[in-house]
Formats: sequence, structure tokens, C-alpha cells
Amino acid sequence: MLAVIAANGQIGRQIARQLSSRATPVRAIVRRADAFLAELPHVKMVVGDAEDVPFLTRALEGTEAVFTLTPPSYAAPSHSVAVDRFGSAVLAAIVASGVSKVVNLSSAGASLPDGTGPIAGLYRNEQRLNSLADVDVLHLRAASFMENLLAKVVPMRQFGVFPDMMDPDVAFPMVASADIAAAAVAALMRRDFRGKSALEVLGPRDYTMREAGSVLASAIGRPEIPVVRADPAETKAVLAAHGFSNDFAAKFAEMADALSSRRIQATVVRTAANTTTTSLEAWAPIFVAAYAQTA
Repeated sequence: MLAVIAANGQIGRQIARQLSSRATPVRAIVRRADAFLAELPHVKMVVGDAEDVPFLTRALEGTEAVFTLTPPSYAAPSHSVAVDRFGSAVLAAIVASGVSKVVNLSSAGASLPDGTGPIAGLYRNEQRLNSLADVDVLHLRAASFMENLLAKVVPMRQFGVFPDMMDPDVAFPMVASADIAAAAVAALMRRDFRGKSALEVLGPRDYTMREAGSVLASAIGRPEIPVVRADPAETKAVLAAHGFSNDFAAKFAEMADALSSRRIQATVVRTAANTTTTSLEAWAPIFVAAYAQTA
């Protein structure tokens, strides 16, 4: 039996589906019941709050390995407090349940303690898990999700621009969430990692925002849409209008700066082992479908 925390999230659902297709029993830990997961064979939902340590301990007991991550807390007044609260609960439940193998979704740049926006919270959660004396932990340090680019659908449709706070000509790795899920599934199935280790999941190559904008604008049939560098103050205001806290908006801007200065990129070295296959061009139909839904 394997456990997946936040199994109804973007990555968790794909992990559950991929494990189900391999006839692997999965305990899917979710805050709310999920119809998609309920229909998957070999998947049993356990509904409750993952920050409730007694609940999560019971959910993890008897499992051979657990997949965990740090859910984003966009609206929390303090993103750091929310991240640390969740990470501490997961740590306590792992200890109490006797789990011996953990696959933790982290991020490229999580080897840096600060100056990386929300990624700094993932650094702290890596350190928490690394403190477990008798637990083998693999941190999957994923590149920027291609799915993050879905946030460009509305400005492209409404304003005819592809905006981002990053320097548009600085390249950084992007990866499809399906490839991250596949890496997690492989680790959970093999369970051959020992001690504390990290593996980057970087996608097939690095892209600049200008390249990404061109690929996606062409895919939706509007190649004339320009990539523009967004003003941080304006971007923070837009995020606040969509329910993001001021704290998270500031951390988001800090992450853009860290990418623009290549501080995050400098922490990873691309190898055959951490290069995945799905290109932005191959992922683009997902963006096209989302764009069409806004018509």
C-alpha cells in the first residue's frame, strides 16, 4: 500500500491514476471527497485534514511509502507560517506512523535557504524531512510547471499580451506536471532510494518567457501576441484582486527576480537522469484547450 497526500491536487491526481493503472493499492489522502479518485480501481480515499496529526498518522499507518508535497497557500496572510504548519504536521505523522520511505515534491532552487520567494518554504520542509533519522527521503526538485503558464490565458484573451515579471530573455527549465508525476510513481514503485537525496525533474530543455510566449501564441493562432515584462506593483495588485495575500504576492515577485538573476538556475545541472521528455510544444494542446474554454 502506498499513500499520496493531497491526492486530489494537480500532481496527486496524476500519481493516483498512474499507480491505479499499475494495479498498485493507493491510499489517497484528501481534504474533500473526489469523484475522479472514487472511480479509480485500487484507490481508497481517506478524507480529512492533513494538518490534523492524529488523522494523518492513521492514514499513513501500514503504508510502504508516502508521497507528500507542500500545498500552495495563496491566501494565507503569512505564506511561511502556513507552509511550516503543514510541514510540521506531516513530519509528526510520518514519525508516529512508522513510514520508512518518503517521496517529497520540492522545487529547483530548494537548496537555497532564502531569496527565492515561496521556494524558501520548500527548503525548510526539505530540512525537516532530512532530520528523520530512520526514514529514507527522496526530494523531487521540479522545475517550473508548464501548467503555471495557464495563468496567461486570460491576459492573452482579454488584452492580447503575454505578461510576466521575469526577464523575458532569461532561460529556465520548465516541466510538464505529468512528467513530475511519472518520476514520483517510478520512485514510489522502486523504493530503492536510501538516506536523504534529491533528484531534479527539469523537462526537456530550458525556455525563455519570450520563447514560451511565441510557442503558445502560435498554438492558439495568434502569433502576433507580444511578450511583455509586467510591472511588479501592477502584478501584485492583480494577484490581490484574485485572492492572493500581499505576502504571497511579494514572494512571487521575489521568485521572479531569483529566476531573472539566474540564482535558481545555478543550483541545477542538467543530466540525462533529470531531463524529461514532454516539450512545451507537445504540452501546448492543454493550453489551447484552456484558451478555447474562455471564448
